[in-house]
Amino acid sequence: MAPGTLLAVLVTLGCISYATVQAQDDDNDRRLTDAIGKFAQTMYREVSADTPNCIFSPYSAHTALSMAYLGARGGTAEEMKSVLQVSNLKDPHGPHGDLIKDLNTVEDADVYIANSAWYNEKYNVFDAYKNELTRTYDAYVERLVFNSANAKPEEPINSWVANKTESNIREIIEPDSLTESGTALVLVNTIYFNSNWSRQFSEADTRNGDFKREDGSTVKVDLMKKTGVFGYKESAFDNADLARIPFENYRFAFYVLLPKLTKRLGEVEKTISREYSNPDDWFKNMEETYMSVTLPKFKLTASMELAESLKKMGMPTAFSDRANFSGITDRRIYISRVVQKAVVDVREAGVTAAASTAVITVGSSGAKTIDFRVDRGFLYFIRDDDTGNILFQGKFSDPTVKEVEVK
Repeated sequence: MAPGTLLAVLVTLGCISYATVQAQDDDNDRRLTDAIGKFAQTMYREVSADTPNCIFSPYSAHTALSMAYLGARGGTAEEMKSVLQVSNLKDPHGPHGDLIKDLNTVEDADVYIANSAWYNEKYNVFDAYKNELTRTYDAYVERLVFNSANAKPEEPINSWVANKTESNIREIIEPDSLTESGTALVLVNTIYFNSNWSRQFSEADTRNGDFKREDGSTVKVDLMKKTGVFGYKESAFDNADLARIPFENYRFAFYVLLPKLTKRLGEVEKTISREYSNPDDWFKNMEETYMSVTLPKFKLTASMELAESLKKMGMPTAFSDRANFSGITDRRIYISRVVQKAVVDVREAGVTAAASTAVITVGSSGAKTIDFRVDRGFLYFIRDDDTGNILFQGKFSDPTVKEVEVK
């Protein structure tokens, strides 16, 4: 009998604003944060290699794969453990649950994490596995419906996803892609982030200006601008500067890594890949600096098939008929696809409550104002500075590209 398939689905959405650094006391939680950070940079190299723009959620990918890893055994588990960077964690699952509870109770930012598991009764998915998904990952567990002529098993999954992302992502599973004989389990993780900046960009200050692409050509783009005190780290990577723009809840921040004028984004990416293996170090020792920040206004949608990337990263067995997921079911199953859809929308502000707006003034003592003008390719991160987790990561180097598809 042919093995069934396990489909891991990741849905991410970001609508942007920023945060501050405080390490958690729990060593296991910190180790998970480090693991997600290292996983993020390996995954970034794979998904960004052939596209000028990119947005993905390393946190979302890590969570969905961890739900599958919960039921992996033998060599399959060993490969997944290595790719997920959790070899030094006694419990790689509990900290995920802690983080979900923490993020889902955040104030002054719309942050919501949700997990679900959709199972085929014909595959006898173990109650112990389903119960552990609910206990640890707070997962909604439901059976897939195949038993009527008009049954469309993808519809309840897509409806659930639309609900968890405020209808910003309406379809993650294509029609007719789930079959009663072949689909054993669908695992879904969503992360939704929507927040105002701590101090909004004024629409009156937005100007149409030149943006330099990697090939040297320029295109017009709306450039937002504001002046104030921001976190800044000059030459954070020798050939690039780092700025931190806070959201309304100061715990979260949008980081921009901007190459020096004489450098290209590709050079910066190679430097990071070669020399900076611990992402947590990147964001340390930033100085509060009076700056004029110019940032492009953009929206990007990405659809990614991550299976080939994950195979290259070191877990091919999970995608083969040699996979061992005997902690999920007594039948032979393997992962067929890992899909992520992500949206990021960077804009002036949205609605900002006056009581939450902080205006920082600096005396005119002749201090130099740093002109941080983001008018060329850059990397960006949306980070939870309390835990150190990178919720979203991407790059932007061509304003004419609005949608990205990675296979």
